[in-house]
Amino acid sequence: MKNIYSQVFAKGTTMALFLGVAPAVAVATNVTNSIGLSLAVGAVLILASTLISLGSKFIPQSVRFIVFIAMVAGLVSLADIFLKAHMPELARNLGIFIPLIVVNVALLARMGAIAYEKNWVQTLLDALGMSIRFLLTLTALGAIRELLGNGTLAGVPIFNGNYQPVLMMIHPAGGLIVLGLILGIIKAGVQSKEKAEREARR
Repeated sequence: MKNIYSQVFAKGTTMALFLGVAPAVAVATNVTNSIGLSLAVGAVLILASTLISLGSKFIPQSVRFIVFIAMVAGLVSLADIFLKAHMPELARNLGIFIPLIVVNVALLARMGAIAYEKNWVQTLLDALGMSIRFLLTLTALGAIRELLGNGTLAGVPIFNGNYQPVLMMIHPAGGLIVLGLILGIIKAGVQSKEKAEREARR
């Protein structure tokens, strides 16, 4: 449990490992979309990373990225089929951003840096940590944009009928503004913690 906590909150919490800005500004306009996309990305990342780590001895370095892409493409196809079969409305809302997981550069780079080089336990912990960070950040982003842009949370009205929605929040510009604020708050928190740790060691 301590290792998972460390992976989630102590490493890369400034979202340097954040899995792509495009889905954040385009899809994360509400809580439902944010959670749906986060779970899809997390499932693909965890399964692909673990399988690649387990089979890394059998994957020649010269073709490793081809194998990474093929592995991710297969898992993304399964995720897409599952969503269309069991959650058609969510699948329509996410649209092209599910197939685009295949070409997510951050995800593929993580597999090359961690999954191919580390053992499966380290890889699993790293993938879990990254997935949880992505889920928390994207859900916070979607919640803020939905609340300000529609006056609801997960479709439930929060304000009275006189609330005037801030329509910019459901557009990409609003997503970039909220994302920047979230990352700034996280960065400030991490820097404050690091400063406190340095002072404690003196």
